[in-house]
Amino acid sequence: MRPYHAPDLVIEILSPGNNKKELLNKYTIYEEYGVKEYWIVIPGEQTLLKYTLDLQGKYQPSKLFTLSEKVYS
Repeated sequence: MRPYHAPDLVIEILSPGNNKKELLNKYTIYEEYGVKEYWIVIPGEQTLLKYTLDLQGKYQPSKLFTLSEKVYS
């Protein structure tokens, strides 16, 4: 049993210094520890990608949301 609980939501705002290896590592850790939603905000593109944990404990991606759309948790 894990000694702590994962947050329900993690929001990551990308910066130019983020790399794919770092993002993949975080994605894997958040999925493994049961973070229910993982949002990735891409400021330069004004978009958001939302991953939601399914019943099997695997992330399912959303469509790519744009600035004009509402996103709900």
